[in-house]
Amino acid sequence: MYIRKSENTGYAEALRRRRFLNYLYLLLLSVFLILLAVLSVGIGVVEISVKDIAAALKEGITGKSSGLSSGHFAIIWDIRIPRVLMALVSGAALSAGGVGMQGVLRNPLVSPYTLGISSAAAFGASLAIVFAGENAVIPLAFFSSLTAVAFVLFLASRKGMRSESLILAGIAVMYVFSSGASLLQYIATKDQLAQIVFWLMGSLTSTTWKQVLIVSAVFLFVYPAIYRLSWHLNILSSGHDSAKSLGTNSELIIFVMIVLVTLMTAVIVSFTGVIGFVGLAAPHIARLIFGTDHRILFPSAAFTGSIILLFSDTLSRTILGNTEIPIGIITSLIGVPFLISILLRKQKQTGI
Repeated sequence: MYIRKSENTGYAEALRRRRFLNYLYLLLLSVFLILLAVLSVGIGVVEISVKDIAAALKEGITGKSSGLSSGHFAIIWDIRIPRVLMALVSGAALSAGGVGMQGVLRNPLVSPYTLGISSAAAFGASLAIVFAGENAVIPLAFFSSLTAVAFVLFLASRKGMRSESLILAGIAVMYVFSSGASLLQYIATKDQLAQIVFWLMGSLTSTTWKQVLIVSAVFLFVYPAIYRLSWHLNILSSGHDSAKSLGTNSELIIFVMIVLVTLMTAVIVSFTGVIGFVGLAAPHIARLIFGTDHRILFPSAAFTGSIILLFSDTLSRTILGNTEIPIGIITSLIGVPFLISILLRKQKQTGI
């Protein structure tokens, strides 16, 4: 009895210590994220001081003149701050979506794009650029993404909403839309093709306050909903049969998670283009540091994704001076090493 009580006390102490460290790491990540955001607003072709950033924020919020020139105020308030905020929110959303998708599909190599969202958005954007003009890019990319996942859910529902059937259906739908996008690129003019390729690589260049508000509103609606499923995802990690025996409706959890993540991802992709690897790499980085409990994994991955995307965007617009590199190239260069490390780790675990 004494030994058992000591074991329980030791376990509770280790759990409290782990929880304290997790909160400490989250605090450090949040501080680092704030510093990175200020740095990102300040650096560029035009260097901006912290004092000018504070003055622009005050003028933008209150409407009272801060003494800044109209040019400096426009650069800070209308260009850089919206862009930084879009990077923060989009990175958090894609990473949280990656955690949710990996949790319900029980596969570490899936992301918010696994079910064909990126290829469908590319098809919708290409269709708009070739036939309807740039003004139709956002709505067509958004509705194409939703259509793709609707097809995936329809196909997978015939097999009981299992993770294998969802992934296979996603691959099939992805190839259908990829073929359509390739056809549109083939018939596009040189100018249209250049627009399509640039959109496919992802960019935050044209971010506006309206877009930031829309993405933020969707994220604030979806994130609490998927976070509430954290405990169910912990149960699902032990398998569908175990989850069913514990009273979790795995099919319902999978359906709700996919619908919510799709909505959030489709909105982001329609504004930013396809930004790869953030939703795949960030959850794994967070999992290595914070563990596998989805209650801490969701917020830690969100912070990690924000840092990755903001760092990538800052690098993309400053590394070559006046020339901007599409952000998708930077995130891919950062994400590929993590993908390779995941594959190597799984090979080591399986001995293959």
